Amino acid sequence: GGFRDLSISKCFENTFRLTSGEMSPVRSYEIPLRILTVAIGTVGIAANCLSLSYFIKRQDKGLGNKLLLLLNLCDLVVCFTALTASILIHIINTNDQEDNNVIRVCYLVSVFLYMVFFDCTGFATCLISVTRTIK
Repeated sequence: GGFRDLSISKCFENTFRLTSGEMSPVRSYEIPLRILTVAIGTVGIAANCLSLSYFIKRQDKGLGNKLLLLLNLCDLVVCFTALTASILIHIINTNDQEDNNVIRVCYLVSVFLYMVFFDCTGFATCLISVTRTIK
């Protein structure tokens, strides 16, 4: 009882219950999905870096281009955090040690940032659509 039950490992127990051991119902799909996520994340990072360099060099700094730059930055963060989360969950699942709480916190932060910037990407897309309609 008391505060001893509130350890970090107990907090993460339910979070990673479905991603470790025989409890995961989609174990056979796990590796192909990780490979696909890493491939999409890697290509997305490379493509967004190229696109970002184009928008930074561009002389026209109107509202439309600034919104496209914002969309590009948000998408770059989405690709990076998806790639990071995929690598971290692989490390968590293949590591037999119970002392990987720092990696688990990094994973949770990565997933949180992914969700926030995924929504920001949608919002930036809507802003671009509205400004093009008004224009």
